[in-house]
Amino acid sequence: MRVVVNIRAGLVLGFLCTLLLATINASTMMQPDGLMNVEVALTVTAEGAPSTPVNNAEWLGIWTALDGGASTPGVVGSFYVSSYHKDTEAFFDYGEPASLGFFPGGGENYTDISTINNDGPNGYGVVGGGPSDSGDRFSVRAVAYLLFTTGGTYTIAMASDDGRRLELTKAGAGLAPGYKGFNARYGNKVNDPAIFNVGDTVIGWSGNTFLSSSLGQFDVTAGDILKLDAFYYENRDVHSGEIAIAAGAKSEFDNQEFDLLANNVAGIKMATTLAPLLPPPTEVPTAVPSTDPSAGPSGIPSDSPSSLPSNIPSSFPSSRPSGAPSNSPSDAPSAGPSGVPSGS
Repeated sequence: MRVVVNIRAGLVLGFLCTLLLATINASTMMQPDGLMNVEVALTVTAEGAPSTPVNNAEWLGIWTALDGGASTPGVVGSFYVSSYHKDTEAFFDYGEPASLGFFPGGGENYTDISTINNDGPNGYGVVGGGPSDSGDRFSVRAVAYLLFTTGGTYTIAMASDDGRRLELTKAGAGLAPGYKGFNARYGNKVNDPAIFNVGDTVIGWSGNTFLSSSLGQFDVTAGDILKLDAFYYENRDVHSGEIAIAAGAKSEFDNQEFDLLANNVAGIKMATTLAPLLPPPTEVPTAVPSTDPSAGPSGIPSDSPSSLPSNIPSSFPSSRPSGAPSNSPSDAPSAGPSGVPSGS
């Protein structure tokens, strides 16, 4: 009896612990911050790295090395990074002068890089029109996670002066079953990759250019979560970098059909980390189990046995004996009585 009571108490306690943990998880679950991670790296010529990066592959090498923990200032990959800073922003819209770009000035939330890079706890401390006195040889990168609340076709676009690279991938295994990469790309300057194949996850332009754009069309199902990793770089003179998105299939980048990529634009939830966008945990039980697994059956089984006993005789006699036994008993008396009975 004591064993049964202890087991029942354990069941109740286990249920209460599960319910408590679920309540704590639900109350402390992070909400999407609606921001993107932004990084700026500035390169200069220095001993050990006499040149500066001038194309997508070279800048990608720098960003990959920084992701791997390369220290700055110092040689990162094949180039000398003199300054590297991180921050978060609500959108990606940089440029100097302020009139440059598809979303210039005024009501379009345009912000000059010399202003946007001085806010937040890790302001970039830029001088003049970019993260250096000359405003040259730097790159600005954005990394964000995007939850699509509505399925369908979308077009993402990046414009820049000079080069740019935008990569859009699944945020993790099973997190974007409807996304198959880009199904088409457009733009007045698109060469990264050199040859486009349906299913590619990268669009961009590698090299010097005045303001130009690259666009990629893709499909998602509701609930898909994608990871955005994009950067533009400036070689010399004026610069700009913008990322925008539109629902539907578009072939040109303009501010009449696109909006700067931001939280809740086109029904997209944006966050600097993946966790707040993940589906909630499965629902926990709301009642204590009504039966004790330690108790025996409450009645006679209703089903017939599934097999016969293994010791049943394999055959039976087919008929009764036809006559008396032919052999005498083996234990019959060996001699008759020795006298007449004395009673009457």
